[in-house]
Amino acid sequence: SEILRLNLCWDNGMPRLYSPPSGAYIRNWKEERAAWESERAAWESERAAWESRRIALKAENDRLREKLRRLQSGE
Repeated sequence: SEILRLNLCWDNGMPRLYSPPSGAYIRNWKEERAAWESERAAWESERAAWESRRIALKAENDRLREKLRRLQSGE
């Protein structure tokens, strides 16, 4: 397609769109899904690390509040 500047090619027996300006194939739905799942897994891992840190900070906050309460009450 001259308008889209894409070529229809065969790659391993499958039709693919190739972009001559970028020199790369346009990702098909399987490649898009794999990329999405990889990004999601990375996000889930990062979210789990943040949640772990949040729990640790909450525990530290609770400990310090209890220590302050004891100091204020003269225990």
